[in-house]
Amino acid sequence: MEQNIAAANDGQVAAPETKDNTEVDIAPQEAGGAGEEATQAFSQDEVQKQEADGNATRAFSQRLKREKEKYDKEYEPYKELFEELRALGVEAESPREALLFLRAESEAYAQRQSHAEKVSAEEMFYAALEAEPAYLAAKEMAYEKMYADDLAAIKEVFPDVTASHVSQLGQVYLSLMRAGLGDVVAAYAAARAIEERMAKAPPASMGSVANAAGEDKEYYSPADVDRLPKKAYNNAGIMAKIKKSMTKW
Repeated sequence: MEQNIAAANDGQVAAPETKDNTEVDIAPQEAGGAGEEATQAFSQDEVQKQEADGNATRAFSQRLKREKEKYDKEYEPYKELFEELRALGVEAESPREALLFLRAESEAYAQRQSHAEKVSAEEMFYAALEAEPAYLAAKEMAYEKMYADDLAAIKEVFPDVTASHVSQLGQVYLSLMRAGLGDVVAAYAAARAIEERMAKAPPASMGSVANAAGEDKEYYSPADVDRLPKKAYNNAGIMAKIKKSMTKW
C-alpha cells in the first residue's frame, strides 16, 4: 500500500511486464539487422557484376588487339601495294580486292587492245582496197549509176534540163549536195532558184561582197543568197547554213 502511494506521488505508474511488451522491444532490432544484410548482399552482387563486365570488356579489348596485330602482320607485305592503289583512286582493303581490281583492269585493257587491233585491221583492209584497181573501177561504176539515177529524177521534174551528167548542173547544186542535202530534186530546185536570183540581182558592191564572204551568219534569207559571190558556194560552211535556212523560206 505504501509502495503504490509512493509511486503515485512520483507521477509514474509502472506497467506490468508481459510477453507482448518483450516482443515489441525486440522486433525492431531484428528487422534492422535483416535489412542491413539484404543491402550488403545487393551491394556484393552489384560489385561482382561490375567486375564481371570489366573482365569481359578487357577480354574483348585484348582479343581485338590480337586480331589487329595478326591482320597487320598478315598484310604487311601488301601495304605498299595498297598505297599505290589508293594513289590511283582504288580503295582495296585486302589482297582479294586488289586482285579483283587488277583482273578487271586486265580485261578492260584486253578489250581495248582487241578493239584497236580490229580498227587497225579494218583501216589496213580499206587502205589496201582503195589501192586495188578492180575495186576502184567497181566503185566508180556504182557512183556513176547513182549520178545517172539522180539526173533522171531531176529531169522527170524539170524536163528542160539538158545536162548529160550531174556535174553539169552547176556549182550551187554540187555545193548543196556536198553540204548534205539528200533530196536531189530539192537541191536542184534550190540551186536553180538561187542562180535565177543571182542573174537578176544587180552586182554587189565591194563591201557587200566582203561581208557576204566573211560574215558568220546562222540564217541566210533569199536576199542574202542573192548577194553572195560565186566563190561563196565553194564554202562548205556557208552552204550548210543556206541549206538549213531554206527550211524557213
